Amino acid sequence: MPNLSLTAGPTGNPIPVSSGSSSTRLHLVAKWAGRTQDLAGTTIFLRGRKEIRRQLLWSHWHPTDAFGGCLLESVFCPGRQGTIEEMFATRDGRSRSWGGFRSGSTVFSDLTDSFVILPGSFVSAWQPLDPTSPVVERLGLAAAMQAGTGEKYYLATLELPERGDRQAFASGLGLDFGCFIATNRNELTLFKHTAGNRVVDFELPEPIDSILSIVRVADARGRKYLPRFDNSNGSVERSYTLEERGDRLLLWFDFSSQLEAPPESLTVTYAVTEGTGANGIEYGKIATLYESHPGIKACRNVTDTGGAVPAKTNEQIMTEVSTRLRGRDRALTYADITSWTKTFDPRIQSVECENGVQRTRHGVRKCIVVGVYVARTDFYADDEMNMLKERIGSFLKERSPINTQYQVEIIAR
Repeated sequence: MPNLSLTAGPTGNPIPVSSGSSSTRLHLVAKWAGRTQDLAGTTIFLRGRKEIRRQLLWSHWHPTDAFGGCLLESVFCPGRQGTIEEMFATRDGRSRSWGGFRSGSTVFSDLTDSFVILPGSFVSAWQPLDPTSPVVERLGLAAAMQAGTGEKYYLATLELPERGDRQAFASGLGLDFGCFIATNRNELTLFKHTAGNRVVDFELPEPIDSILSIVRVADARGRKYLPRFDNSNGSVERSYTLEERGDRLLLWFDFSSQLEAPPESLTVTYAVTEGTGANGIEYGKIATLYESHPGIKACRNVTDTGGAVPAKTNEQIMTEVSTRLRGRDRALTYADITSWTKTFDPRIQSVECENGVQRTRHGVRKCIVVGVYVARTDFYADDEMNMLKERIGSFLKERSPINTQYQVEIIAR
């Protein structure tokens, strides 16, 4: 993996990236012997104060050519890459399940401002810079680029956001290349014959405190079963009931109302976790993974471990289910919309809703105008506010009847 370092050019002498721009800029130097195309999709993990990470996330990253010139057509803004859940989604685009009703965006919310993924358009345009070039001396990068070593050096110019603060970088920043998220979660499978019984109890052998979620339940014919409180299958015939008995979790299957014979067997796949008991391991202390993965020869943790998801008890599951089913997990009134929107981001100060009209390619339509009030000083760039607007719109659509249209307006003051 490349060796990375972040440095600033001569104080008071920013290098112009585009005409008329006066923003402060930093320079990222990478030493890499392979092809730049091989770096597409890889990650940079940022270690430092939150305000520094957010500035880098909403900066514009420019690759440079062999003469140190910025390639404007290949610029990208890491903050526009999506949520951390979208960054680490499966290949088919689906989000991973981390247990119960939690999603990657909630479990890893503290890491949202820590990852930058290099897009293919950026790395394919990246060209090595000669360490003896006059531009290296002019930018004050001679110490980072040692001439005569035979290594290839690549330079990226980071244009800080409109309300960025260069002085904040004095506290220091660390960069790690090729990082990924390792979760405290392991899946197990349990198999049981029904012996023709119409009522079957399925006890999981691990203590309930170590069980994170029920991943999948299927019978010998490959038919899936859902918990009884989940009515997404439209039927209770292929469902099970959860019960807490002592320190064990039971799954009950009732086939007494069916005319056909019970399935020959049932297979339950469930996830276990060490929960919060795995927290508190210091930086660099983890040297092995629970499972081996092709291509990973060695590893170390780049942060202290924390944020482990505690297992849910049956009582917690039922409480969450009843809360969501009470309103079908939907925003139906202005009060619902206001409450849901306020929970989306702590920087939201207040929300107002009113009826409105929205113009589309096919004419006009009725919509709900959602005015979101924020403080301008809480955002480093307008790009960050635009992304918040898009995400709130998607967030509300997921929780509203299918024909509900929204027009979200971010009002900065």
